[in-house]
Amino acid sequence: MERVERFCADNGMELLFMLSYGEDVIRSVLDGSDRFDQGFVDWLKRRSHPVVDLCESFTNEFEHSTLRSRHVRAEILHGSPHADRQRLSRPGR
Repeated sequence: MERVERFCADNGMELLFMLSYGEDVIRSVLDGSDRFDQGFVDWLKRRSHPVVDLCESFTNEFEHSTLRSRHVRAEILHGSPHADRQRLSRPGR
């Protein structure tokens, strides 16, 4: 990752990290399991580049839902109208 950062800096490019996950990983986190990549996510968010973390976005959407069912999970994972509200998170924001 540091090589990619260096390459982008040397070539005047901006870098954005997008973390995307399969349904099994999202379901596991929604069911309360720890993230397998938490250390990596923490490291990325300490960097100066924006991070789009879809697992975090789905988790936030689920936590703000008034329903707790497989249907809500399916809606979040497969196209909730609210899922488009992805946020870019940067350190210090």
